[in-house]
Amino acid sequence: MKLAIQATFAGGGTTCPAQHASICGDAFVTELNPTGTALVFSSFLGGSGEDSGVGLVLDPAGNVYVSGGTDSSDFPTTAGAVQTKFGGGSAGCTNAGKACGDAFLTKINAAKTAFVYATYLGGTGDDVAGLGLAIDAAGNIRMAGVTASSNFPTTPNAPQPTYGGGSTLCSPGFICGDGFVTKFSLDGSTLIFSTFLGGSSDDGAGGVAQDTSGNDYVVGVTTSADFPTTPGAFQTSCGFCDGQSHAFVTKLAIPFPTASLSPLNVDFGNQVVGITSPPIPVTLTNSGTDNLLISSIVDANGFAQTNNCPITPNFLAPTQPCTINITFTPPAAGPANDTLTITDDAAGSPKTIPLTGVGQPSGPIATLAPSPLNFTPAQLVGTTSAAKPVTLTNTGTTLLTISSIGLTGPNANEFALVSNTCGASLAANASCTVNLTFAPTAAATSAASLSVTDNAPGSPQTVPITGTVQNFSLTSTCGSLTVVPGQTAIYTVDLAPVNGFTQSVSLSCSGAPALSNCTISPSSITLDGSTTIKAQVTATTTSSTSGSLRSPFHPDSNRVLARIGLAGMLGTAALVVLPFRRRAKGRRLYTLIFFVCMLSTVATLSSCGIGGGNPPGTAAGTYPLTVTGTYKSASGTAFIQTVGFNLVVQ
Repeated sequence: MKLAIQATFAGGGTTCPAQHASICGDAFVTELNPTGTALVFSSFLGGSGEDSGVGLVLDPAGNVYVSGGTDSSDFPTTAGAVQTKFGGGSAGCTNAGKACGDAFLTKINAAKTAFVYATYLGGTGDDVAGLGLAIDAAGNIRMAGVTASSNFPTTPNAPQPTYGGGSTLCSPGFICGDGFVTKFSLDGSTLIFSTFLGGSSDDGAGGVAQDTSGNDYVVGVTTSADFPTTPGAFQTSCGFCDGQSHAFVTKLAIPFPTASLSPLNVDFGNQVVGITSPPIPVTLTNSGTDNLLISSIVDANGFAQTNNCPITPNFLAPTQPCTINITFTPPAAGPANDTLTITDDAAGSPKTIPLTGVGQPSGPIATLAPSPLNFTPAQLVGTTSAAKPVTLTNTGTTLLTISSIGLTGPNANEFALVSNTCGASLAANASCTVNLTFAPTAAATSAASLSVTDNAPGSPQTVPITGTVQNFSLTSTCGSLTVVPGQTAIYTVDLAPVNGFTQSVSLSCSGAPALSNCTISPSSITLDGSTTIKAQVTATTTSSTSGSLRSPFHPDSNRVLARIGLAGMLGTAALVVLPFRRRAKGRRLYTLIFFVCMLSTVATLSSCGIGGGNPPGTAAGTYPLTVTGTYKSASGTAFIQTVGFNLVVQ
C-alpha cells in the first residue's frame, strides 16, 4: 500500500472457494503513474468479511468512485451516508455466483486522503453493484447491478418499485434476482432514483450510460419471459427464456434537475459610496424534472444578497422559481466586480453571475430606465405609436442639475419627445419621466438615443432606442423569360407581410417595349399579417403580321387581283389603238369595257397597300420589367417596394 486511506487488510476469506465468482477478501484501489512503473496511491477497501470492488469512475475534479459488493457488517461507511448499516445477505457467499451481502459505493477525494462518503446499498438479501457505474454532467452517480432483496431500497419515482423475482439458488455463472439502477445525490446522503428492473426469473443490469438529455440506457442479461418491455420495441417477447439468458436494453427517463438563472449578469451602474442600492432580483428556476438541491448562495466585495431559495436538505421542486435579491454598497470610489456563486446538484454547478458596479463620491447620480427602450409591437409606416416613458432618477445625495434632454442618432427624426416632468433639476432620490413616441417614415428598423446632459458623473446619460416597422416584401424567383414576337411571358411575384403588416398594397408593371404590354393580376392585395400571396405578371408581345394592310381575302388574292388589273390595263390599251372606223354602237361597248378595266386597276392598287408592306411586331431585345408595390398611409406617406426581371424577345 502507498499513501493508503486503509493501510491494512481488514479480513475475509484467505482462500476463495471455487464457486465464489466475485467476492473474497478485501477490495483495493490503486493508482499508477502514467508509465505504469510506480504506485501513486494504493489502499485496501473493506471490512472483516468478504469485499470486492467491481466498478470505478473519476469525475472531472479527480474524485474517485468505487462500487462493488460486501458482506462485511463493518465495511467503512461515513456519517450522513444514505445507508450506514449492513442490510444483510449471504455470509460467505455460499451460493455460487450469487450476489453477496450488500452493494457499496465509496467516493475518495481527489487528493486520495479521505473518503468523501461511503455507503451500503441493499436489503436483507444479496446485492452487488458496479456492473454498471457512470457519472452524469452534474456529478451524480448512477449505479447498476443485481439484487435478490425484495426490500432493496427504491424511490417513489421508480418505474418498477417491487421485486420481480428470481431463483432461490443460483447455478454457477448465472445471475439471481432482479437488476437495479440507482442514482445518488451529490453528497451520497439520499437516493434520487432507485428501481428494480426484471421479471419473475433472474435478471442483472450490467452497464449504464446517459445521453445529453438526461436519459439513461441500461444493458444486461435476463432469463425472464416476463421481463418488462414496451410496445413497439425491437423485440418484445422471448421465445426460449426458460433457463436461457438473453440480453436486454432499457431506456430510463431518470429525473434530473436543471438550474436556470435570469438575468445572467447584474450591473448596478453608478452608486454613491456607502449608500446601498435598490435590490436587483435574479430568478433561479428548476426547469428540470427532479428536485433541485441548493447547497449555498455566496457573494462578496460590496455586493449582498437575500433570497427565498430553499437550502439543502430542503429542495426546489421542478418548475418552481425562487428569487435572489442583490444589492450594491460601494466601499470605495471606482469599479467593483464580484461573482454571485450558486452551488447545487444540477449540471454545470456551481453557477455564477457576474456582478458589476461603480462607486461614486457623494453627489448626484443619474440613472435612466428602461435601457434600452424598444418600440414594440412594430409600427405602421406613416402612423404614430403610443407614448413610452423613460424614468430619470437621481440616486445620489445632492441636487441633479439638468442642462438638456434630447434625441440623437441616425433616425432621431422618427422619434419625438412628447412630454417630460423633469424640469431644470432633480432632488436626491427623486424621479421624473420623459415620454417618447415613434413615427416611422421608412421601412427599415430605426435607431436613436435619448440623451440627458446634467452635472452627474458619466454625463450625458443615454438610452438606446429602437423601433421596428410594419412593411411588406416583394420578391420573385424568376429572373428572365425568353419569347418570340406574338408570345406571352408569365412571371410570378410574392407579396409577403413583414412584422405583421395588414394593409392593402397596389401593384403595377412598367418597362414593356413598344407593341407589347405588361399587366399584373390582382392589381391590389390586402395582406393578413402572416400569409404570402402570389400575383401573376403577364407580358404580351405582338407578332410581325399583326395589323398589316393585306386584302381581307385569301393570302393569295393579291396575286389574283393583280392579274385582273393587268387585264384591265391591256383592255384599256386595246381601246386606245382600235381604229375609229368602228360603228357608233361598237364605240359605246368599248367605252363600257374601258371603265370596268379602270375600276379593276384602282381596286388592285388599293388592295396591295400603296407605299406599305407588312409593319413589324415587337422588336427583338432584352427589356427590364419592373413590378412596383405601393402602400400609402392615411397621412400620405408612401412605402414602395420593387422587383425586376427581364423580358427577352428573339
